[in-house]
Amino acid sequence: MSNISKLLFTPTDHEQDFPANLLIEGLRTLAWLGEAFPNGPANSFLIGTDFFKYITFLGCAPAMQLEPPREGDLNFCFIHINTGLPKPLFRGHEARFVPRCPECRLGLSDWQTELADWQADHQATFSCPHCAASLTVPQVNWREKAALGRCFIEVYSVYPHEGIPTPAFLSHLSRISGVEWKYFYEPA
Repeated sequence: MSNISKLLFTPTDHEQDFPANLLIEGLRTLAWLGEAFPNGPANSFLIGTDFFKYITFLGCAPAMQLEPPREGDLNFCFIHINTGLPKPLFRGHEARFVPRCPECRLGLSDWQTELADWQADHQATFSCPHCAASLTVPQVNWREKAALGRCFIEVYSVYPHEGIPTPAFLSHLSRISGVEWKYFYEPA
């Protein structure tokens, strides 16, 4: 896990992936992406002129660092398109929350064990300790605190629940890619 909080987007189908250029073109059309950020990871961009039209920031006065503070420092608001991952990765909170069973909605306190089993064998199933529903890790309700995926759009330096995408942005992502997307947070 990085030491920078992020707002992330991933397709609802954890196996779905897209060429970075498809997402970059579509997000540039929205003016959500700005200029390339050459000092960041590959496929990184400064925010575009309409970024704040599609992400609503909550709180009294969120302080957003929009320019790189100094060479090599990634602790500011920029966007990284991370695609082409060979297998689904778990991203998000590691231990500070309890996801829920999608059937009974009760907490799954031993989720780290189930995640480790699933990472070793993507066919692995487990039973909910409350309702005995047969589940796979991708079915778990991660509650905007984590997700699995092979394709991520990462917005750096956004604290959990401080920045929320508008429904219009999620609709645009769906139109760009042809699939539904979800968002979640990865804390520092």
